[in-house]
Order: sequence, then structure tokens, then C-alpha cells
Amino acid sequence: MNKIILTVQGYLLYPENYTEQQLKENHYAAISYLNDNPTDPAHIAVYAAAIDTYATYDANSVWTDDDATQAGEYWLNEYFKLTGENRQDYIDEINKEYLNNEWTYINGTRFFTLPWKLH
Repeated sequence: MNKIILTVQGYLLYPENYTEQQLKENHYAAISYLNDNPTDPAHIAVYAAAIDTYATYDANSVWTDDDATQAGEYWLNEYFKLTGENRQDYIDEINKEYLNNEWTYINGTRFFTLPWKLH
């Protein structure tokens, strides 16, 4: 299971429970992942999905949050088509972790603590 895609899928399911820092770290992990094989379409899809979801927080992005989310969804679909992995497996893993998770609180707001390491 790809941890970067897991984070993107989790964000698309529960955006209110992810911090800008988590998406930024996912973005950096995606850059490293792409550098491993920059011509592989699945690697490109992982990178694009992570970049697009991070754009929802990036103040310098020219995209609206809706545009970035739709683009992230597009690249997520491309990833699953290219790899043949089952999206429902990812959703099930996220929901399992979501229900069993310890939460991080920042200024009274509850955030999902990622149970997987990106690096």
C-alpha cells in the first residue's frame, strides 16, 4: 500500500482532519518518490495527487480548493487504474485507522495523527 496515496485518499475522505504540515510532508515524500522513477506513469500519478491536495493549503497556488481537490481525485483515479490496486482497500485502511486513532489537538481542533510514516 502506497503511504502517499493513503494520505491523499484520507485527505479526500476527511479533509478537516489533516493539517497543512501533513500535506506538505506528503508533498515532499511524493517528490522523493517521483525521483526514484521519474518516467513511470504510476510514480507521476502519485506525485500529482500529492501536489494537488497540498495546493488546497498552499497560499501561492493559483488553484481554488475545489480545483485542487478535483485534480487530486483525478490523479488518484489514474493511480488506481495504472497499478490495478483496489481503492476500497485504501478506504478500509483509512477508516480502520480513523476509528482506532489517537488524535492530535491544535488550538482545540482535532486532527488525524497519521499512523504511517511518509519518509
